[in-house]
Amino acid sequence: MAQTEEQTKNRQREYYEKNKERYRQRYLESREAKIEYSRKYKEENRERVDLSNKAYLLKKYAVTVAEWQEMLIKQDHQCAICAAQLCRGTGRSALDHCHTTGAIRKILCAPCNKGLGFFRDSPDSLRKAAAYLELHLD
Repeated sequence: MAQTEEQTKNRQREYYEKNKERYRQRYLESREAKIEYSRKYKEENRERVDLSNKAYLLKKYAVTVAEWQEMLIKQDHQCAICAAQLCRGTGRSALDHCHTTGAIRKILCAPCNKGLGFFRDSPDSLRKAAAYLELHLD
């Protein structure tokens, strides 16, 4: 007799629950290996990775490598928010843009770009966060 889809899912769920620790261990081992492989690949194929990053810029934001370089020079290779030194390529830096209009703003370091994203590009939320930090200084 054929099993229904629900019965199959229940069996899979039960099997997973019984073997959860084994799955977790395999995931952790696999994760470390993938991270190491990725690091090594990027190290050995720097030029290819840079080309891939540049192609992504062009496809997603219609920004050429020359325009990217020009923006970096205008910003003195510094993040537009925290002034951290930006590397010469596209890695560890991000092209900040308005999510509503798509307008390109400036190049930011990855932490500043992520910070803006976490605050959903809301100046009001950022001001409240700053006020909170000021209030709770040690």
